[in-house]
Amino acid sequence: MLKRTLGLSLLGLLVISGLAGRITNNSLTKPERKKALTMMKESRSELLAQVSELTTRQWLFKSEEKKKNIRDYVLHIAGSDKKLWTMLEQAMKVPSSPSKRAEVIVDDDELIRHVEDRSENGIAYDPFLNIGHNYKTYKEALEGFKKQRLDHIRYLRTSTEDLRNHVVRLSFGTIDCYQLCLLMTSHANRHLEDIRKIMDDPSFPK
Repeated sequence: MLKRTLGLSLLGLLVISGLAGRITNNSLTKPERKKALTMMKESRSELLAQVSELTTRQWLFKSEEKKKNIRDYVLHIAGSDKKLWTMLEQAMKVPSSPSKRAEVIVDDDELIRHVEDRSENGIAYDPFLNIGHNYKTYKEALEGFKKQRLDHIRYLRTSTEDLRNHVVRLSFGTIDCYQLCLLMTSHANRHLEDIRKIMDDPSFPK
């Protein structure tokens, strides 16, 4: 009983002093967390729904409009997810620096729009054009994407880290680590549109 009373008293002092909430003061807001989680879940579900049941001929089909096939895009999405998450992990190892936020050149919605908009090249991909990957087959890449994206969703659901005050410098400019998560899923959405266009081709194998 004494231990419980002391514990409750200590908790009360922490709440009064503000120390109890300090660990999450710089963590994501609820709307930020919800936005990133929703985008990550939806792009993961959409990609799996589009390609999971494809035949080998469908995976390898190339339309006249596209230089790449669905296999190429899935390898690219999985490889990009892996690369971007590695960048995030490395950036989060460095102490946070609110002063670096002045270097961030774009807001969240602008970033998403620029990456997903097929009418402009903009900031969409020059960091990823020549990305390498270690996947031997497109099936391995798809499994890698599924696992990676699930890990990322779990991280975003519970993380109290200061993603806003850790930044990464890409070829088009500086973004914060929360925006890096938005970039990752927006990049997948961009290529989902490419995959849909291939599947809409009248010559696409049935």
